[in-house]
Amino acid sequence: MSGSLSTARGFVSNAFSYALATPFVPENTVFGQFTFVPWVRSGLAAAQETPGADPVRATVRVSLAVTDGAATTESVDRTLLLRGPGDVIGLDRAQIIRRFPAHGTIDAEESLLAHMEFDRPELPWLFSPFAATSDRIVPWLALVVCDATVSDEEPGPTGLPHQLRTRLGELQSLDDSWAWAHAQVVGAAAGAPTIADRLSAQYGPVNLSRLMCPRKLDHNAHYIAALVPAFDCGRRSALGTQGGTLDPAWTRAADDSDANIEIVLPIFDSWRFSIADRGDFEELAARLQGVTAPWNVGRRLIDVRTPRGNVT
Repeated sequence: MSGSLSTARGFVSNAFSYALATPFVPENTVFGQFTFVPWVRSGLAAAQETPGADPVRATVRVSLAVTDGAATTESVDRTLLLRGPGDVIGLDRAQIIRRFPAHGTIDAEESLLAHMEFDRPELPWLFSPFAATSDRIVPWLALVVCDATVSDEEPGPTGLPHQLRTRLGELQSLDDSWAWAHAQVVGAAAGAPTIADRLSAQYGPVNLSRLMCPRKLDHNAHYIAALVPAFDCGRRSALGTQGGTLDPAWTRAADDSDANIEIVLPIFDSWRFSIADRGDFEELAARLQGVTAPWNVGRRLIDVRTPRGNVT
C-alpha cells in the first residue's frame, strides 16, 4: 500500500491545542483500531525521481501554465532539486512524541523492541533520496541501540550534533531498514474516510510515524538508544566532513569479523535505559504450572430416568 500524498502539508507542534478542521470529528475516532502504511510522502517529494545529475539529491519535474497580458498561455517545465539526507545536521525535538523504553527506565522488559514515534507521519522518509520501489522507501534515519559499556556519547564540533562512539558489532544491518519504519493512522484500512484523507493535515493529531530498532535486548543490560543518519552523506555532513554518497551510513560483514571496529555516528536524539534482571511477561508466563482438573470440571450430571413431554 503506498502512502504518497500531496495534500498532507505541515504539522502541528501541540496536538492538544490544535483547532481541528472538518471533516475530522473527535467523537468518531475509534482508538484501538489502526492502519499501518509502509511509507508516506507529501508535497513535491510525493513525485520525486531518483537522483540523476546530482548524486545525492532527488529531483522532481514540475509544469506551470503561464499567461501574459495578451492572454497568451505557455507551459513552462522545470526540474527542481530537493533537499537530501546530506543537507540535514539536526532535527526538531518537538517532532519526537514518544521514546520507548522511556529515558531513565531501569527495569524495561527485554522481550520488547526499542522504538520512537514522530508527530509528522512522513518524517522517516522526508529526506530519503529515492523514489518508491513497490511498497518500500529506505528511511533517511535509523534507530540504533548500543551496549552502554562499549559505547559513549560525546560532544560534536561547534554547531553540529553530539556523536555516538561505538563498535560496528553494536549496529544492525541497514539492508532491511525499510522494514523497521511505518506510519500509523486511526481506523481500519477499508472504508471512509480513505487512508489518503486520514493522512492529511486535517487528521494530524491522530497520525504518527514510528522507527524501531530490531536489536534483541538482554537481561540486566544498560543501553544507549540513538537516532542517527542512515546514509553515508548524511553521516558525513552531520560529522562536519565533506563528500559522501547514498550508500548506507555503515555496512556489516556477514561473518561479524568487523564487530570490534570503532565507528562514530552523529546523533539527532538519544536516551538511556536499562533492562530488568528478570521478570518480563514471557518469563513469568513460563513459570505457570498446569494442574489436572477435577473430574467434574466441564461436566454436569443430568437425571433422565423420568423424562417429560412423552419422551421415551
